[in-house]
Amino acid sequence: MWSCDQLLGLRKEPRWNNLIICVKCAHQNGDGLSNCEQCGAQLPRMVQNQQEDAGPSYISDRVKELEDASNKVQSGEWTVDKFADYIDSILQVMNEREQSIRAIEIPPQTIDQFRAELEAGFTGITLYHEGLNKMAGYVETQDPANLTEGLELVKQGNDYLNEALRLNYSSQKKYEEMYLDASSMM
Repeated sequence: MWSCDQLLGLRKEPRWNNLIICVKCAHQNGDGLSNCEQCGAQLPRMVQNQQEDAGPSYISDRVKELEDASNKVQSGEWTVDKFADYIDSILQVMNEREQSIRAIEIPPQTIDQFRAELEAGFTGITLYHEGLNKMAGYVETQDPANLTEGLELVKQGNDYLNEALRLNYSSQKKYEEMYLDASSMM
């Protein structure tokens, strides 16, 4: 299990004192740890939203920043070079986050539990990259259609990433409930 908030650099610290289950070895770790106490694997970062049924949905801040940057470069407030540097920095962060997410080892016996989350997350990553690359095309062509089409792809990617977050949140809630049920039996 992984969290796309790491992908986009939007860290939200957990607000509860529950256990985080390692996706590699299934060890139950205390809240606040970044690596498993047992095997050292990177632990998922869970997000809790006040609307518990809806799950988390906050990646949209980056989309708003991209919209603002597009408006600034079109209005002349930003130079094309400044816009290019901005898009390059976002792409660099995306690439680093994607690599760290892809490096997380998921035990084969649990892959089916995470398949929908992974598919949504990686579809979101792909669409986000395509959108950013399309927006970067504006630097060469200065065609506003590149910005419009790129933003649309980014928004679609964002929707998939938020879906992956929702699935991640749902999985965490399920594990939390399983742990609480198991604890009450002891």
